[in-house]
Amino acid sequence: MHTYLLPLAEKFTANANVEFGEQMKRYMKNHFEFFGIKQAPRRVLFKAFLAEQGVPTWENTIEIAQELYIQPEREYHYCAIELLMKHKKSWTSDSLDFFVWMITNNSWWDTVDYISADLIGVFFQKFPDHTHEITWDWIQSPNLWLKRTAIIFQRKYKRETDEKLLFRNVEACANEKEFFIAKGIGWALRAHAKTFPDQVIAFVETVPLQALSKREAIKNITI
Repeated sequence: MHTYLLPLAEKFTANANVEFGEQMKRYMKNHFEFFGIKQAPRRVLFKAFLAEQGVPTWENTIEIAQELYIQPEREYHYCAIELLMKHKKSWTSDSLDFFVWMITNNSWWDTVDYISADLIGVFFQKFPDHTHEITWDWIQSPNLWLKRTAIIFQRKYKRETDEKLLFRNVEACANEKEFFIAKGIGWALRAHAKTFPDQVIAFVETVPLQALSKREAIKNITI
């Protein structure tokens, strides 16, 4: 482990909860190990660590974030995402390559959903020029997590949502039976429906979606 991260490892080890760790592991289908530190206390510990050790420079952040992300414990992965978020102003167009690496490694819905909104979503607002082309490549990828990201990354955009892009990506995956794709479609449409319910209703009435996708899309719409 990178020497910078050793004090964080000490904090997490000292605050580990075996019972919670086993519960978290089961909830994540045994894909990852956990210290058993819930989100709020984990963030307190990470904030204290950064206050003590200092936030690394952007030049060192990718290396440190990658080191966090290859650790077996899931809490480290969340910290990697949050560390990258602290350097939004320093991101370049090349930063996307690392974000994609994170999506496609140690992949599961929790980190992918976090990355999609708070890294990818912010990135495309900063560098919008090739959003359509890049997300279309993801839609055509065999990697389901890239597809899910292409569908849900705009869910915090509200009135800034590119509706044409959203509907294009959703429609391209409308027939897929993979749970995380169908659920992602419903989630993305439901988020858009908070601002534009009529457009979402018209879309789901026109495009044949999986039942799960349609149910999730309109569940909060009063018709």
